Amino acid sequence: MSDGKTTNINIGGGTIGGLQIGDGNTQSNTQHFGKPEATIPAVFDAVKESLQELPEAGRDEFVNEVVEPLRLMANLPIAQQQERTTLEKAQALFERLSPFAPTINKAVLAFGEASLSALASNNPIVSGLLATVKAIKG
Repeated sequence: MSDGKTTNINIGGGTIGGLQIGDGNTQSNTQHFGKPEATIPAVFDAVKESLQELPEAGRDEFVNEVVEPLRLMANLPIAQQQERTTLEKAQALFERLSPFAPTINKAVLAFGEASLSALASNNPIVSGLLATVKAIKG
């Protein structure tokens, strides 16, 4: 276009919905393919979010004493996660989570069974967390 003009290309009003290219327009494209990916941060964020039923006065303390230590353990190298002392500490924390197991289970199932299973197969702490919340039916 040697005359210095730009051309808008409008990709019509159907499912794409008026995307314009040119003249400094900004485009964004968001795609959602099924369930979100289960990652250690995402799983523990879901656990934390699921605890909104706790009284506000004790919620932060519970998260700091139970959820965050488990999150830190889940980020340790696998060899450290498998150490007896780490597993014992984790088990004690899982027991503290057990009253909230049905709610936590619903929150983490948003990731989908296959995604959770893949993450748990490589992470003893995540595996223990999932086993705890699945074992207690609410």
